[in-house]
Amino acid sequence: MNRFPNLAITSAGIRKPQSFYTLLPGVSRSRFQSRHRVGALTCVEKGSLQAVAAFRPRSGTRSWEISHLYATPDSGDALIALLEQAAAVSAYGGAERVFLRVESDGDIIPTARRAGFFPCYLETLYRGQTAVAKSRRGLFDTDAHSTKRGPEHDHALFRLYNETTPVKIRQLVGMTLDQWKDSRERSNGRRIERVVEVDGNVRSWLTTSVRSGVGRIDVVPHPDYAALTPDLIDYALRSLSNSRSVVALVPDYAPLLGSYLEERGFRPEGEFAVLVKSTARMARQPVAARTSLVAE
Repeated sequence: MNRFPNLAITSAGIRKPQSFYTLLPGVSRSRFQSRHRVGALTCVEKGSLQAVAAFRPRSGTRSWEISHLYATPDSGDALIALLEQAAAVSAYGGAERVFLRVESDGDIIPTARRAGFFPCYLETLYRGQTAVAKSRRGLFDTDAHSTKRGPEHDHALFRLYNETTPVKIRQLVGMTLDQWKDSRERSNGRRIERVVEVDGNVRSWLTTSVRSGVGRIDVVPHPDYAALTPDLIDYALRSLSNSRSVVALVPDYAPLLGSYLEERGFRPEGEFAVLVKSTARMARQPVAARTSLVAE
């Protein structure tokens, strides 16, 4: 009996220990249950289960992600075929793109690239504590100068996304408002979002969330208002004071955010690569694989 780690990493998965799946010879079906519709594929060779993949929509049907990926060390071409079929099934469900996050030094990356996944950007996972923020009080009053994010902010946030994200990444993640909204990862746990507006434009976007006692911070600052970021981080840490620890995912195109976190005692804990496969042309292609669509 062998146990293999989940090679796919989702936003929810960065807070908890690595999950494992047991591959048993002769087993040809798997089931993943979710509050949302998901797809599941298995690859069996000579009566032995070689790989398992589960995939699901992100915030909308235009963008899906591979949430679970387990494989034997010798799965090879079988894993490539499984990833290709997962993308095809996602396309049949309306996906224009499929995301896969993996460890940046993982052996899975060459395999994923052979299956048509293209490197998009790198992320560094930081972890720290909230105590450092208790004595920090900056000049910027976040409560007084920010508001809770609402649907009316969608267009302004999309403009902020365009102003802060390199075009080569936007081409993979989404170029339109609807594509961008669908590509956002699902919220996990209790989430609070605040925006800082200047003359009707959002200049900073702060998100905090808590799940299973672990907090998370996400900050998207406009380059012209980057000076607000330290105060926003301190505000977020104070609001997460009851958390055991706090994590933050920092993309490689926003290194200044990582510097601010390190000044507050955060330390890098891992590095991930985000890959994307375009599936827009696959939607009408036949899917020659056994799939299990699960809904609760």
